[in-house]
Amino acid sequence: MMINDHGKFHIEEPFTHITAHAKTGKTSLAVSLTIDALIFCRQKVLYFSPGKEKANDIRYRMIAAWREWPLADVEGILENPRDTRHQRGLDSLLASFQLPIIIRDEANISFEQFRKWCLWHAHYDKIDLIIVDDFHLIKEGEKIEHLHELQRIATMLHIPCIVFTPLPRSTNDNLRNLARLNVRLSTCTNLSMWLARPIYEINAQLEITKAIGRGVNQDDVSLSFNPRSSHFEDVENIGMHLHFTLAGM
Repeated sequence: MMINDHGKFHIEEPFTHITAHAKTGKTSLAVSLTIDALIFCRQKVLYFSPGKEKANDIRYRMIAAWREWPLADVEGILENPRDTRHQRGLDSLLASFQLPIIIRDEANISFEQFRKWCLWHAHYDKIDLIIVDDFHLIKEGEKIEHLHELQRIATMLHIPCIVFTPLPRSTNDNLRNLARLNVRLSTCTNLSMWLARPIYEINAQLEITKAIGRGVNQDDVSLSFNPRSSHFEDVENIGMHLHFTLAGM
């Protein structure tokens, strides 16, 4: 991971893990990275959302980011023809279907099914980037052999993979499994980061907890966050650098 003179940062490692407390903007960051990879770099993205966020929810987040609308207003705008923003919302929704993104929002999937989809889309759709929100919801994903397999997919197929997981809380039913998953991910990934953004504060920061690779800079990375649209800014260079890295492979 490298940071340029303008404070923006580039991910060049094949397997990256980002963890965060609940409600700190984990999914917003995942969607922001996706948008920037799609638009700024013209990359084809495979986005997994095995949790409560379905494909439409992801597209609504994209619209909120593009239009700088409150995320909570997007569904109402799209369903109300009398709203002055209705047509712009529909145009943005249609535009989201024109982008090279594949959203898999199936719940309760096993790691084996997840792996098959990764390989399928890598071969037939020539994807450039895999983003997995709520990786902990993939069944048996915490097994060390499965994490090594995901690492091999990212490394051998030259398809960078970014996985997001929450930090365990006392209210989690699977607290022990989640804690074990995060520890194992920290050993398997090339780059591990923690997303810190206190609730109701705008400035966020990615704190690097582990970095392996050439040219790695251990400095923490500041991000700006737009609470109106639930969208992180200043992240487009991640996608750009992934694009350049892929081009050189």
